[in-house]
Amino acid sequence: MKESDLTEYLFAIKHLDSWSHWLQLSRAEFFKPYLSRWREELSLKIKGEALQRLQEVAGDISHRSHTDINKYLANEAWKVHQNAQVPRGRPSKEEVAKAAKNEANALRELNKDFERVLGGDGSEELIGFTPEGLDKLKLLNELEPEGNG
Repeated sequence: MKESDLTEYLFAIKHLDSWSHWLQLSRAEFFKPYLSRWREELSLKIKGEALQRLQEVAGDISHRSHTDINKYLANEAWKVHQNAQVPRGRPSKEEVAKAAKNEANALRELNKDFERVLGGDGSEELIGFTPEGLDKLKLLNELEPEGNG
């Protein structure tokens, strides 16, 4: 905590004499709960110190950022919302592959239904998914007998 080292590198070199030793320690299951608490505490310490500096500047009317800092503090923009959703990044390769497989299975099922209902031989593309398919669909609609209303 005294080090206030966000990278953890300086701490590792000073107290463990090597970065690799720190990596091994930080990956050890018994150490993870302690490390998690330390990282959280360091984050809060740094935020607290930064807010103290902002409060000092907020009291200085001659400072050019006085108004903005006071708005920031008054709106409590510095608070971390525990239930806030973190924006999700790009899906993993596994998720993309799984979604593609699901899509392929769904199209295969639709193709089976198409063959069953319209008597296709399986070589046609699904009706409605291509411009040619839309033309086929229009042609089929024209060939159907008028409604028995």
